[in-house]
Amino acid sequence: MIPSLRAGKITKVLNMRPLEILAMIEEAAGTSMFEEKKDKAIKTMSKKEKKLDEIQSLLREEITPKLDRLRDEKRTFLEFQKTASELERLSKLVIAWDWTQDHARVDKAQQAIRDGEKRRKEAQADKGRMEGEIKKMEQSAREIEKERDKVCLSPCHRRRCRRPRLALSNDP
Repeated sequence: MIPSLRAGKITKVLNMRPLEILAMIEEAAGTSMFEEKKDKAIKTMSKKEKKLDEIQSLLREEITPKLDRLRDEKRTFLEFQKTASELERLSKLVIAWDWTQDHARVDKAQQAIRDGEKRRKEAQADKGRMEGEIKKMEQSAREIEKERDKVCLSPCHRRRCRRPRLALSNDP
């Protein structure tokens, strides 16, 4: 039998209700300590379950929407970065194209200036040559007029000359 029960206590045990007897046996067997630990563990698990539910609720209601919003912002930012990079590349391309076109226009204008300068020099040379020719022709014309005047002044030629005669002082 159970050594902790003495003769006077047997009647007391017999008068106990079944739950009390069970508790006494569990205490004697040492299982009540495990029951207490079990109850304590169940309470702890219950608290942990509540905490887990709170965390999941927080995750569902606050963190997940913020995370989704941040993902969208990241995607938008990456698209912006890509667009900005493409814009920069195209801007550089346009600048290079403009520079090439401007450089070609400058080269063309410089060539036009060189051509114009060449034509101006040629025109000046032609002008100088023509002025020389004009002087020679004028000189030649003066000489021819002098010769003609000499001829027109001769008495035999006076009658045939149709040119108006100059009034000379020694003319008859």
